[in-house]
Amino acid sequence: MPEVHSTPPLPDATARTPGHPGPTLAGYLRRLIWWAMLPLLVLAVGLAADSVRRLRAADDRATQLVADQLSSGIDQALSDRVLALEVLSKSPLLEEGRLADFHRRAQVFRQLYGSELIVADGQGHMRLHTGVPFGDALPPLPRPPGRAAVPTALSSLKPAVGDLFIGPVNHKPLVALAVPVVREERAELVLLTAIDTRTFERLIEQAHLPEGWRAVLLDSRGTPIAGQPGQDSSASAGVAGGAHLERASRLAPWRLVLEVPAANRSGPLLGAAIALAALIVAATLTGLFAGRLGGR
Repeated sequence: MPEVHSTPPLPDATARTPGHPGPTLAGYLRRLIWWAMLPLLVLAVGLAADSVRRLRAADDRATQLVADQLSSGIDQALSDRVLALEVLSKSPLLEEGRLADFHRRAQVFRQLYGSELIVADGQGHMRLHTGVPFGDALPPLPRPPGRAAVPTALSSLKPAVGDLFIGPVNHKPLVALAVPVVREERAELVLLTAIDTRTFERLIEQAHLPEGWRAVLLDSRGTPIAGQPGQDSSASAGVAGGAHLERASRLAPWRLVLEVPAANRSGPLLGAAIALAALIVAATLTGLFAGRLGGR
């Protein structure tokens, strides 16, 4: 009978060579796939961290922009009135004996800006008040605690803004803006306007701050002029992770404080971080499945 030669069986891919212990072919393939995926996973983690950092930086820039816009709006409101008072301070009607004519002219300022205009002398006596008929008796100028606008303007010969005080005529919270009437490098009179604090309240309200944000305008003593005074307006940071920004006024000894709670800042970042983490986990599971499938 002819000799029959049988074909030897192929080696089992999962079998180990006797005397040579080592990884199986399936295990080797799985590790190969994992090592190939490792740089991609590291890159994905790095890109996720960079994305979160960029989101935080964009949020910081947006918060700073809001603070800058609020501070700029307040300074603009002061600057407009300073310019108008400087123009009026050069009027020849401020000479002795012509204050009645100036009283009529000053009514235009009252209509434009919604605040009274006062002429006072260096001794703190009111000479006229646009809200009172000319010639009527007037009370002396109030002496508010802290920075007073009138003596500062008379001594410096420059416009000055004071701290919060209660008006002697209307008994409302006001801030004074004074411009000296300079003649031959001297000032014996000063133009003064008392601005209702609601003017600055409206400016803050028009910013339409997101819910939870807090903005407050403080004078040189830290007394709230407008806004939402909370627990401690001078605190450096309300809650860990929140934002606390301060902007000093260019025209007044005031500062604007803007506070953003941590929840308002961490919410969007947390959502983005969760989405990126889910993608990384999905990529990892895909690699695990591909490794097992390739091992088979």
